[in-house]
Amino acid sequence: MITPFNLPWFVLITLSFSLPFFIARKLEGKSRKEKLFFVKWFSIVSALLWVLYKYLLSIDPNFSFVFWKELPLQPCNTMLWLGIIACILDNETIMSYGYYIGIPCALLALMMPESGFISVSILSNKAIGYYGTHALVVMQGLLFVSLGLCKIDYKSAIRSVVFFIFMAFCAHVVNILLRVTVYPEATYYYTFGFDENFLLRVFKRFIPVPLLYMTPIFIASVFVTCLETLIIRFLKRMKEVSATNRFVDRAL
Repeated sequence: MITPFNLPWFVLITLSFSLPFFIARKLEGKSRKEKLFFVKWFSIVSALLWVLYKYLLSIDPNFSFVFWKELPLQPCNTMLWLGIIACILDNETIMSYGYYIGIPCALLALMMPESGFISVSILSNKAIGYYGTHALVVMQGLLFVSLGLCKIDYKSAIRSVVFFIFMAFCAHVVNILLRVTVYPEATYYYTFGFDENFLLRVFKRFIPVPLLYMTPIFIASVFVTCLETLIIRFLKRMKEVSATNRFVDRAL
């Protein structure tokens, strides 16, 4: 079984955060074009696995599958196809978004899954599909950074938050269109709320306006992205110190 914070869950999280740096070491010395090619195909394969996962869910007799609810328009899902676009266009804003926003969103999804994905068999479609695809989003975001494809600074952090707001607005427009046509409960990017999530439920209670109720999330994103910048800068500094120490040891 896999469920938040049990042993298999921690193993998955550890692999998600360590493999991108292992891959970066293997691709060290490769050109930017070659690295972009690798991440592009990583994103394409991840997107195809997501499609397969959703197809298997659609034929699962124990899962209530609604096509209009399962479009790839949630924050984590969007990163799978945005990653492909980012690599084709060599767009650092989208790459930064994958690191700054994609990773926290995927981690939140892994820590607070919907009720149907809690305590599921580790080899089931639900486990491999849900936990696996979110782990791939974490890896994709870290690959952009570990391979040096995007800058990690405060300007990039703020740009990512602005892009996050832009994506939420676009999703909100889609939600409105779906609600007046084929799916009255559409809430991609959770712009109309999501009652299963305690925090979103609280925010909506205090700001009962679709999309605008997410203002605290957008504000918190500024602080989260700044913290992510500090973490990467600290890791880079530690790497530089380690490299300097090894050079001194060889010289002596």
